[in-house]
Amino acid sequence: MKRGKRGISSHVEVIISFVLFVSFVLFLLVFIRPYETDVLSDSILLNLKNSVEEAVTINFTKVLVNSEGGGCDPNVSSEPILIIQEEKQGYFYALYSSEFSSVNTSGCTNHRLGNIVREKVVSNQSLYDLRDSYYSDYDSLKEELNFPENVDFGIMVDGIEMKREVPEDLSVLSRSFASKVLYSNGDLEAKNIVYMIW
Repeated sequence: MKRGKRGISSHVEVIISFVLFVSFVLFLLVFIRPYETDVLSDSILLNLKNSVEEAVTINFTKVLVNSEGGGCDPNVSSEPILIIQEEKQGYFYALYSSEFSSVNTSGCTNHRLGNIVREKVVSNQSLYDLRDSYYSDYDSLKEELNFPENVDFGIMVDGIEMKREVPEDLSVLSRSFASKVLYSNGDLEAKNIVYMIW
């Protein structure tokens, strides 16, 4: 008789182990949702955005300068300077960024510095360089951006389009993010950059 009880208890242990295993698998399916590709696609899209922004973002410094005395220091930043004349009571702006092709310190003599604003912005020239890389060597660009090989991407912003042919059987996931874009003439404009994956 003792032998029969031992056999029953071993069956109970197997049943409890099986129930715990099935519960664990159900827990994973409910909370992690590996069957939903939206979560994966969303993270790939955000990874694309972060990689592209890292590639095209530059430093930008804007300095308010008072032309009525003091001393101007063109070395506020190591970036090239662009002087923008403003006609407001003797004040003008000195803009510093690698977006500007040459150093212009002609308007920066015997002036007093005012408010200094530093920020990271998207370079318009870098967007054009990215577009050139997109069309000339797409695979190397994907590798440089750490983008998955089995997913394709496209980017559109203000007349700059980077897009490949999308197969008919695939759907495109896209999102738009606002960014400040700096142009070589000193204009800083808010633009929507559209990132697409398929």
